[in-house]
This record gives sequence, C-alpha cells and structure tokens, in this order.
Amino acid sequence: MKNNLKKLLVSLPTKVFVGLFAGYLIFSYFVVNPLAKKLVPWVADKQLASQASVGRVAFDPFRLKATVEQFNLADKHGAPLAGFEKLVVDLEFSGLFDWAWRFNEINLLAPQGLVAISPQGKLNWADLIQKLNEDKKPPSETIPRVVIAHIVVKQGQLQYMDAHRAAPYQATLSPLDFELDGFSTLPKDRGDYLIAAKFPEHGGALKWKGDMGVNPVASKGAVAVSGLKLAKILQIVKGVELPFKPSRGDIEANFSYDFTLQNDQPKVSLNGHSVRLNQLAGTLSHVGEVTLSKAQFSAPKIDFSYQNQPDLIVQTLDLSLDELSIQRGKETVVQLASTHITLPKLAFVQHNNHPQVQFEDLDVKVSNIQVSHGKDTLLSLPQFDINHIRLDLEKRQANIAQVVLGKGIIQATRNQSGTLNWQSAFETNEVITESPALATDATPANTPVSPFAIEIAEIGLQNWQAALQDQSFKQPLQVNVADINVNFSLKNPEGFWTLHRLQTALSNATVRSGTTPKPVASLDKLQLSKGEILLDKQQVNIASLQLSGLKTEIIKPADAPLNWQTILSANANTAQNVTQVKSKSTKNNDWALNLKKLALENSQLHIEDKSNAVPVVLDVDKLALEARDATLDLSRAVPIKASFNIKQGGRFEAFGKVTPTPLKVNLDLKLAALTLKPFSPYLNQFALLKLNEGAGSVAGKLIVKDEKALAVAFNGGFSVDKLALLEEAGDAPFLAWEKLASDSLELSLSPNRVHMAALTITQPAGKFIIHEDKSMNITRVLRSQAQVNVGVPEEQNTAAQTKEVLEAKVDTSNIETAKPVEIIGAAVAPKVEEKTLVAAIAPMPTEDTTPAAFPVSIETVRIENAALEFADLSLKPQFGTQIHSLTGVINGVSTNASAIAQVELDGKVDDYGAARIRGSVQPFKATNFTDLKLAFTNLEMNRLTPYSGKFAGRRIDSGKLSVDLEYKIKQRQLSGENKFVINKLKLGEKVDSAEAANLPLDLAIAILEDSDGVIDLDLPITGSLDDPKFSYGSIVWKAIRNVLGKIVTAPFRALGKLFGSGADKLEAITFEAGKAAISPPELEKLKAVSEAFAKRPGLALGVVPSYDALLDARAIQEATLRRQVAEEIGLKLAEGQEAGPIDLTNPKVQKAIDALHDTLTKKGMLKKLAAKFEKPKAGHFEEAQEKLTVSIEVKEADLQALAKARGEAIQKTLLDAGVAAERVRLQKAEVIKADSKTKAINTKLTLDVKSATKSAEPAVEAPAVEAK
Repeated sequence: MKNNLKKLLVSLPTKVFVGLFAGYLIFSYFVVNPLAKKLVPWVADKQLASQASVGRVAFDPFRLKATVEQFNLADKHGAPLAGFEKLVVDLEFSGLFDWAWRFNEINLLAPQGLVAISPQGKLNWADLIQKLNEDKKPPSETIPRVVIAHIVVKQGQLQYMDAHRAAPYQATLSPLDFELDGFSTLPKDRGDYLIAAKFPEHGGALKWKGDMGVNPVASKGAVAVSGLKLAKILQIVKGVELPFKPSRGDIEANFSYDFTLQNDQPKVSLNGHSVRLNQLAGTLSHVGEVTLSKAQFSAPKIDFSYQNQPDLIVQTLDLSLDELSIQRGKETVVQLASTHITLPKLAFVQHNNHPQVQFEDLDVKVSNIQVSHGKDTLLSLPQFDINHIRLDLEKRQANIAQVVLGKGIIQATRNQSGTLNWQSAFETNEVITESPALATDATPANTPVSPFAIEIAEIGLQNWQAALQDQSFKQPLQVNVADINVNFSLKNPEGFWTLHRLQTALSNATVRSGTTPKPVASLDKLQLSKGEILLDKQQVNIASLQLSGLKTEIIKPADAPLNWQTILSANANTAQNVTQVKSKSTKNNDWALNLKKLALENSQLHIEDKSNAVPVVLDVDKLALEARDATLDLSRAVPIKASFNIKQGGRFEAFGKVTPTPLKVNLDLKLAALTLKPFSPYLNQFALLKLNEGAGSVAGKLIVKDEKALAVAFNGGFSVDKLALLEEAGDAPFLAWEKLASDSLELSLSPNRVHMAALTITQPAGKFIIHEDKSMNITRVLRSQAQVNVGVPEEQNTAAQTKEVLEAKVDTSNIETAKPVEIIGAAVAPKVEEKTLVAAIAPMPTEDTTPAAFPVSIETVRIENAALEFADLSLKPQFGTQIHSLTGVINGVSTNASAIAQVELDGKVDDYGAARIRGSVQPFKATNFTDLKLAFTNLEMNRLTPYSGKFAGRRIDSGKLSVDLEYKIKQRQLSGENKFVINKLKLGEKVDSAEAANLPLDLAIAILEDSDGVIDLDLPITGSLDDPKFSYGSIVWKAIRNVLGKIVTAPFRALGKLFGSGADKLEAITFEAGKAAISPPELEKLKAVSEAFAKRPGLALGVVPSYDALLDARAIQEATLRRQVAEEIGLKLAEGQEAGPIDLTNPKVQKAIDALHDTLTKKGMLKKLAAKFEKPKAGHFEEAQEKLTVSIEVKEADLQALAKARGEAIQKTLLDAGVAAERVRLQKAEVIKADSKTKAINTKLTLDVKSATKSAEPAVEAPAVEAK
C-alpha cells in the first residue's frame, strides 16, 4: 500500500499535477493581482475604448473565491462610467458534474453607474458601445449553463444625468440593494430574488421580490414602489413637451407578476395591480394648476402575451380620483370631489400590424364638480356619470350607453362691458401648438382611414338649475331656471356629428330686474321634443317647441317709458360694444332649421298704463300662439294661429300664414266682445266722461305685403255693442247706443283707405243740455288744453280755449223783392258801414281740392231708433224736449271733397211730434256744401214757454208748431229758408224777464194768424261762415226779432204783403185836400184791408181822421169860390156836386169874378159903370180871384168836420165790405202836415187786437206821413 502510494507520489503525473497545482497556487496568490492591474486597463483601452483601473484582485485557490476591489471604469477622457467597491465571486466545483458554471455566491458591494448625456447630446457610453460593435459576432443559439446559489448587491447607486436640455436633469437610484437566490440557466431551474432600492432625488423606494428562471426565462414575484416623487420621474422624459408638469406628488405601486419567455414569445400576468398617487400638484398645459388629493388605480389581473402579435388583457380595471382641483389663473378653480372609473375588461391585440383595443361596460362616475371664479360659484354638479362605454378600435367605434349630469347648478354673470364671467374665467392668451412627437401620425398619408364612429345613446341633464345675471343693463337683469332636464343622443357616423332624440324640459323660470322686487317675467315650462342636429347637413330639426305659463307685465308709468324699455335699457359701454359687434360682417353658414311646431300656451300678460289718473288695466289670459313648419328660409310662409282671453271681457283669435321676408301676412282675425270699460281713462284724459259699458268685436281677413311700401288691408266687419258714456259728475248718461256695426269694412294702408258698404247705428242716444250758467254739457265735459297737456312743456301748450260770441251778418237786399209770403224776417241785420263789415269778414277760403290723407267712404249709414234729449236749464222754468225713434239712412258718406251724401231721416219729437230730415251734404266739409231740409211737425208749443218767457215775456198756454228748415251752404256762404207754421197759438200770462223784448205779441199773432188759427211764417236768412261773429242761433233769433219789429213799425205793410196788397200803402187812406170822398185806389186799399180782416178775425182797425190846416183850408176856400162863381153865372148844382174849375177866359166867369170882387171891395155904382167901359189890365182877373179866395173864412170846426167826414167815409166803406162795426173804431182827429206838392191828405189806420180794447197793450199805429 505504502509502495503504491509512494510510486504514485513520485510519478510523473503526480509531479506534473503538483507542479501545476503549485503554479496554480502561486498564480492565485501572487500573480492574479498584479496581472489584473495591468490587464484591466489594457483591455479597457483596446476592447472598450475606455479607461479602467482596479484596486486589488485576489483569488482563493482553495475556495475558488475571487475578490475584486475598487474597480473603476471611465471613458477615454477619464470621466467615470461605472465602478464598485468590492466584488466577491464564490465558485463551486460541483458545477463540473453538471457541465455548468455553479456559483455559491456573488456579492457586489457599492456598485456605481453613470449614464450621462453631454450638452452636445452625446451619450457617455457611446464610444464603448461603438467599440463593442466593431467585431460583433452572432449570438450563440445556446444558453450558457450557469447556476448561482446566491446573488447579493448592496449599497448600489445608479445615476442619470442629462445636460442636453434647457434645464440639466439628474436622477439617482441609491441605495440599490438586490438579492437573488437560486439563479440557474439550467432547464427548469428557478431562483428567488429580492431587490430593494431607494431613489434619493425622487424620495421613493423599490422592493422587488420573487423568483426567476433563465431556461426557460421565467420570473414570478411581487413589486412594491412607495414614496416615488412624480415630478422627478417625469423629468426623465425628453424631447416631448408633456401636457402635465407635476410640482409634487408621490407614487405608490403594488403588483404581483408571472413572466415567462418561451420561444422568444413573452407572456406576462400581473395580479393585484395597484397604483396610488398622493398629494399631486402640477401645471396642465393650457389649463392651469392641478392638485389631486389621491388617485388610485387597481386591476386584479393584467395579462400580456406576444404570440406573433402582442395581446394585452386587463381585468376589472378600477381608477378613483379624490379631490381633484384645477386652478386657471388666479381666480378660476375647477374641483372634482371624487372620480371613479371601472372597466370589467380591456383587451389590446394587434393583428396584421393593426392595433385593436376593445373594452365594454366602462363606467365613469364623478361627484360634486364645482367651478368657481373668485367668490362666485359658476357650476356645481353633484353627479356626472358616464355608463357602459364600449370601444372597438379595429372597427373604429365607441359606444356610450348613458351620460348623466344630475342636479347641476350653473351660474353666469355678464358684466357692464358685455363679457360673461365664464369668458373671463377661461380666457387664455396662449397659442396652442401640438408637440411634434404627439403630432406624428403612424398612418401613411395615402392610407385611407375611416372616420372614428362615436355613439352616445343617451345624454341626460337631470334636475339642473341655472342663474344668469346680466349687468350690461342699467338695472341688472337676473334669470333663474329652477328645473332643467335635457336628454339627447349623440353620434358621428362618417365623421359628422349628429344629435338625435333631443328632449328638453325647463320649469319655473323667472326674470328679475333691479327696477322692481317681484319678477318681471316667469315661465312655467318649456318643452322641446324630438329634436336633432345634423352637422353634415347643417340642419336642425325640431318636432315641437312649447312654452307654457308665460307671465309678464307691460306697464307704462306716468312719467317714464314702458317698463320693458327701462328694464332693457343698456349701459352706454354695452350698447357701444353691441354696435361694434353688429358692424362686423358675418358669414352665412347656410344652416337649415325645420321647426314643425312652435307653441306658446296658457300664458298671461298684464298690461297697465299708469300715465292717466286712473290706470288702464288689461289682463290677457290663456294666451296661445302656434307656428308650424318654421324654417330659416324667411321667404317661406309659416302657418300660425293665436288666441287669448281678456279677463275684463273679450277673446281674440287669429289664424293664417305669415312670410317674414318680404313680409307677407294673410290672417283671419276675430276679436269678440272686447270690453271697452278699461279704456275709460283714455277718454277721461280729454273729457269728463266715463266709459261705463261697451264691447267691441272685429272679424275679417288681414293682408299685409311689404313691397315698395308696407301695404296693409283688412276686409271684414266690426261692431261696438251697448256703448254707454256717463258724465263723470253724477253718472248722468251722455251718449249711448245699442250697436254700431258694419260687416263690410275695408281698411287699407298704402293706399290709405277706409270703405264700408253699410254702417248701422242702432238706438243711439245722446244729450244736449244748456246748464244754469248757460254752459253746454258738450263744452262742460271737454277738458281744457291745460288739463289735457298736463306734463307738456309750456311752450308746446299753445292751444287756448276761447268762447266767441258770434253775431249774424244778414242779407237785407231782398226786403223789397221778396214775395209777399216771405216778407217776415228777410231783413234782419242792422245796417253797418261798409268799412266795418269788410274788416269783420275774413278772406273767403278757396275750395280745397287736396285729397284726404286718409280717405273714408261709407256707402250707406243706417240709423235705427236714435234719440236726442235737449234741455235748457238756464231758463225759468227749465226747458226740455226729446227727439226719438229717429230712423233712416245717409248714403254716400265720404271724405272726398266732391262727394255728396244723401240724407233721409224720420223720427218723433216728444209724444206726438214728428221730425223729418232730407237733403244732401258734404259730410266732412259741410261748410263747403250743404243742402238740407228739416221738417218738425205737431210740436207742443207749451213746451217752449221757457223761451217765450225769457225772450218775449209771455207764457204759451197752447199751440202746435211745425217747422220746415232749408239750409244751403256753398263755399261757406249760408242761405237758409225757415218756415214756421203755428196752429192755434194761445199766449198766457206775462213773465218777468230782463231779456224779454217789449213786443206786441198779441198784435203780431193777430196779424199772422189766419181764420183757422194758423200762422205761416217764412224766415229767409243768409250769412258768411267766415264772419268771426257768425252764429246760426243769433241769425235765427235776430230774424224773429226783426219780424216782430217790422210788425211794430209797419203792421199794414206786413198785412199787405200777407195778402198781396201794396205793402207800403195800407197804413193810410189818402184824400184830396178839402175833400172827404174816397178815390178808387183808396177803395182798393180798403177792400184789401177788409179781406185781410176777414182772414184775421183777431184784428181790430182804428181810423184816425186828419186834416192839414193850410191845404185843407185853401181847398175849402177854392171850392167855396167855385161854388159862388157858379151861382153868380146862374148854374144850379146838386147837393155834393162839384162846381168844377174857374175859367177866367169865359166872359161870364169874368163878369162873375168882377161882381164878387166889387162886393168884396164895396165898389160904388159910378166906378162900376166906368169899369164897364174901361179895358181890364193884364192879370186883373187872376188877382181878383186870389183876393176872393183868401177872403173866404174857414173855421176850425169846418176842418174838424172835414176830418170826421173822411173817417166816416172809411168806416162806412169797411162796414159795407163786411167788417163788423165793433172792429172799426173812429179815433180823435189830428192835424197833419201834408205834402204841399201832392196835396194828399193821409188818414192813418191803426191795427189792434180785437180783444185788446180792454188790454193794456196799446194799439199799433201807422207812422205819420209828412207832406213835403
């Protein structure tokens, strides 16, 4: 045994082995370290293009343990690349049996590595990598057989530095600890590992624990990251401008994994994946500052495999965000209290290089979203849910089942400059540019790409509230909506967005203004149904838009404009901004709108005009408006209908079509029973009247056309029923009618025109009253201009209220030429000087031929049962009468200057009187042409006692009056014929009246009244309407006074004209001087008087015998001398026979003259005989005749006898003509002075009333006629 061992020890193999072993030991202990120090730098220089150094290299040949200390690797310039303090490698011999490298332990202490990029963009490892790639060989297809029982890395450090950016970046992973047990590349061998690391700059830690195998490559374990600073991590990203730049935030992540690599096809399964982000803060591009309290992502299972194509499956993904806040600028903040996203499954696959992402039932729930700007909360949204999102990337489709935005509250404010606070909150001056990296499109430009289709089945805004304050108005306007609900679906087939199934409901909307504490408008509900918006067609379709319960007011204050004018009065800045916006040109996008139905229902409108002392109030109720088939094509006709009720009374309805541009309207209108009482204050502005009752109705067709000018036409009918106007004081009736109506009204503008075929006035009733102070009720109820113009500037209130006392101008030219029956009243005006008259009369206007600005024509005006009450309360006793049952027609009423209206009216006066009106008139220019005949018959005259007492001082006990009035006006010149017929007039007792004229009424009546008790009187009158003193009443009254005056001053003239005798001769009977015989002409006069007395039984005649002391005495002297001469020559005369004239050429007469002259002169016989033989001198007989004439003595008794004879002759003649003796009375003779040329002696006749012999009223004598 020993020999064999000895032989073995000294044998050559043993020696070789010992030698090798000794060499191995020597090399291990003494050669390895110096060799390594030399070899490492050389290899680094030659093979790695770098510099390397090692502090110490030791190798334990017995334990096969190598130790390397202080290794440093640097680039060729000496900049550090990597290094470590100590590396221990413990090799086992047992690996020889497995043909594998087996290590008991590899321990690396304080490894360091540096990855740096220079400012020029060069990687510090670039030279080394380039050197390694020079002799690169294909990788071996076999995996080295390696088994490592334990790998430990402690206090490691990995550093990254990047100077190739605006701000240099540095990241360090330290201390890095790594531990691996059982690493093996042998088939199916696996080992456990543990990696723990901290990130100093990032403040986080990494813990990775598990097992891994290399053949096949497989690993399974768990990873935990905590406290990692997101801001530092993202600084690694270079070349891409990230949209989010965090300033703080910690990341925590936990997951377990199972990784395998078979046939170069990786497969990864992550379980229990959880990522948490705490206290995040940063800046989001174009948005602002973002803060997040907590974000947590979890996915129970994520599977990734690469079997020729990558596949990624994520199971039950869950993401929650808490207290997310985004601050934009200094004042705008968007806050999300919590966000929760769940996804049951996410699948990512790639087939034929086309990525496919699929998922279903993704839900997003956000609660309590709040947007604030300064102290104002712009939006508060408690619920925002997106339910059941489905994505198919390959089909380029995304579907969302439901989007719910619940109970949101939105507020907006528009400032005085017209800018919304939402605009201020989100305005930005940044220019958004897309990052080049993000802008890269992997799809080739020439590859057709179908549009991505997105469909949202339902989007719902539920129970929202909205508030808008508009400060651009002088008084801020506040709009509030208490409940808003909107539902619609959204999709974009073929790349164009479309909105379908739009349903909108708004409830309880109010509008408030600073002008009043209560809402100025409110809306109960707004509903939009079946709406859709088609962007590709630029079309909006809405089936129905309905507004119900609109309530508002239109109020006109007394000293301000309409309330809505005040409410909508804009600030100066806003108005200027609006003007600038309007001035900018806008492009027409040619959008189309189809609105099937637009309706306003069950609305109310309060209208109040406070500009009057009593406000005018109308309450419109159940207001409805409907338009169908409305579009933005303004040239299309839109069918509309409208209706409303008026609470005070009335209903309006309209239906038809309206075309906006050019404006065309074709409507059927109906206004039924509109109460007029609320409009009474408007009437009261101008008159002291109250509109107590009345209702108006209108029905017809309205047509409007906007062509060259706006043309309006209305054809239909109207009625005003049961109108009643009352006087404000005492509520006395003033004007009323039962019905004013026409069913043929034609009204138009452009041309302006009103036409009616017929207008009916049923039972109109009115009053004309003269009050105690002689004011008329018509003028009493009219307000003065000062009252009407309350509030009008003084310089504008120039109308003056004046009362003119008009005097008549009456034509006297026809006094002598009038027919006998027309003698009374023809001349009634006092004589005025020509200069005064011319000055009093205004220039006569020429005929106005200018067409009326608004022509009116009515073919027939029908009046039924009209009534007019007249009362004169200024009289004592008071007077009153009534015209009623006035019925008839007026044809041809027109404003046309040449149009003449025909009038036919019949009615009743009081109980049994009748009224009749016939003729023609220019209705609106009656002063240019009037030809009317008015007849009043069978009027009770005792009703006129107030007038007879006032103006004549006598009562009227009885009598009937009929009046025929005929008025003709042409060119403002009046010519009237007034015929009065009085039947059986009986005057009563006297009445004291200061205004009564002292007129012989009994005599006038006796003169005018015929044997049947009828007075037939004509009063023709004339005058100019331009005379400033013109008054029709004054003309008539003066005519009557002049009639009576004529009777007083010339009663026989009046009587003569009544019966056709010489009007100027009846007042006296003319006798020849010295005679009492009545000549035939004078007998004719007496015949006329007797005939007149026969027809005027109430008259009595007075005869006033008269004589002229000179003429009658001379006539008696001449007559006596004639008789003496006749007797002297021997003529015998019968009693009463005239002697005839004295012929002085007759010898007998000459002889008789001489004889009578001798007797007168007592001539002696001798002288008588001598004279017979002497020739008489020239003129002897004429001188003798004159001496004889004047020598005859005429006594007063002779003259009285002559006068009496004359009176008795007149009396006898009248008695012989049938005049009763008691009606002819001889009065005392009187001396007159007659005309010396005519030598006619007039015996006056006087008229008296038959019963007046006992009356105090004196007889009326004819004026004396003086002889000249």
